Amino acid sequence: MKLSIHVLVVDDNLINRQYFSMAIKKLGYKVQLAESGQEAIQFASNSNFDIILMDIRMPEMDGFQTATQIRLIKNHISTPIIAISAENSSEAQNSVFNGFILKPVSPVQLKQNIEKYCQNNSQKNTAFDQSKAMKFAYNDKDIMDKIIDLFIKDIPIQIDKLDISINHNNISESTAIIHKILGSCQACGAIEIAKNLEILSSQIKTNEANPTEIALRDLKISIRNFETHFNQFK
Repeated sequence: MKLSIHVLVVDDNLINRQYFSMAIKKLGYKVQLAESGQEAIQFASNSNFDIILMDIRMPEMDGFQTATQIRLIKNHISTPIIAISAENSSEAQNSVFNGFILKPVSPVQLKQNIEKYCQNNSQKNTAFDQSKAMKFAYNDKDIMDKIIDLFIKDIPIQIDKLDISINHNNISESTAIIHKILGSCQACGAIEIAKNLEILSSQIKTNEANPTEIALRDLKISIRNFETHFNQFK
C-alpha cells in the first residue's frame, strides 16, 4: 500500500472537518479540507488525492453532484470517493461512489476504510487488460477496438436485462445473462467486470438480497472504469 496517502475531506460542518483532520493526521496521512462542493472541485483540479471522503448533505452543491463533477477530472476518474452521511441515503448507493460510511465515524472505521480503498487503488490496474484483449484479437488493434466498441454498446443493454431479472428473482435468467457477459469479458480483457460478475452470480444463487445490491453497484462501477481505461488506450 502507498505510504504517503493524501486524503481530501469534503464537509460543510466545521467540527466534522476538524475531527477528520485530526484523525487522519494521527494516522500519518496528509489531509486537505474542503467546506463546499465548489472548493472540493477546485482542489481536485489542482492536486492528486488517493481517496476522497464526501459528505452527502451540503448546501448549493451536494455530495453526489460534487462527486460527479470530480469524476470528470482526468486525474480523479478512478479515485475512490466514499460517501459519508449521518443517515442512510439512496444517493450513497449511486455508482459515482465507491463506498459509504455512516456517521459518526470512529477512528478505527476511518483507518480501515482508507487502507481498504487505497490498497485497492494502488494495486495493478485490472479494469482493462490490453494484452489479453490484443491476444484475442490476433494482435490487431483495429480488431480489438471494434470488438470492445461493440461490448461497450451492448453491456448497458445486458445490465438492464440483468436488473430486471434480479428484481423478479429469476435466477436462471440472471445466471444466463451473467454467463453471456462473462464470455465477452474474456475477449475484451475486462478482468474487473468479470470478477464482479462472478461475485454477483454467487450471491444470486444464495439469495443474498442486500449483498447482491452492493455487488450490482460494484459491477456498474467496474463497467465505467473499463470504458474509461479503454478510452485512454485508444
